[in-house]
Amino acid sequence: MSELTKAIGVAPPSLYGVFGSKADLYRRALDRYSQAFNLVDRSAVQEADSLADAVRRLLAAAIDTVTAEEGERSCMVSSGMLCAHPDHHELIAELAQRRDGIRQDIAAVLTPWLEDPRLASTARHLASVLLGFSIQARDGASREELLETAEDIALLFE
Repeated sequence: MSELTKAIGVAPPSLYGVFGSKADLYRRALDRYSQAFNLVDRSAVQEADSLADAVRRLLAAAIDTVTAEEGERSCMVSSGMLCAHPDHHELIAELAQRRDGIRQDIAAVLTPWLEDPRLASTARHLASVLLGFSIQARDGASREELLETAEDIALLFE
């Protein structure tokens, strides 16, 4: 917070006043983050010619996002508010919805190859993998290590 207030030249109370509250500031930061970084890159899957290829491309694009040199390793949505005080129940629920949005986005990109109920279960499986990749990246896993795991997963869909 101190870096942010210093960068924009305001004191913390003024910063919260601009956004209404700490929670609203956090929501705005999430919105901005979500515009810049997305774990599900639909364009990465457009050229896929099979389910395995789509999974491979989907996972590789997400790995590129969570291991990018220019930003924080990990994903603000996947790791945000996992452990929080019950007073923040609204933000906790909003982040859970955003994480569910990742699952929904995965289902949307896999629709050409799968139908329910397999579509739903595969989307949930891959959402779990993507969120796990984010945590692994945060803990220091390299892009190459994660790509190796992604290839193992893609092979399950051959």
